[in-house]
Amino acid sequence: MPKKLCLTCGVVTDQSRCVLHRKTAARGYGTEHQKSKAEAISIAPYCWNCGCSAYTCKLAWHHVTELRGGRNPEKDDRRQLLCSNCHLNVKERN
Repeated sequence: MPKKLCLTCGVVTDQSRCVLHRKTAARGYGTEHQKSKAEAISIAPYCWNCGCSAYTCKLAWHHVTELRGGRNPEKDDRRQLLCSNCHLNVKERN
């Protein structure tokens, strides 16, 4: 497949968007993932690292134990809600 530039950030990729900018469903995060994230936000609507509000920053699930090969119910409790900045910082450290 020919290489393309991500329409959002310009990174070289094999699709129209890089992995970071693809829709969550295209990356394997379906309805169940979105529901559990929404439930967690309704319980604690802030970043678990820096404390910024879900109303002022975008929150993302961070898998403390990386999932390999799809959903792993035993490891679902090993997630944190982090803002985009904290999530990127954590991913860069690992």
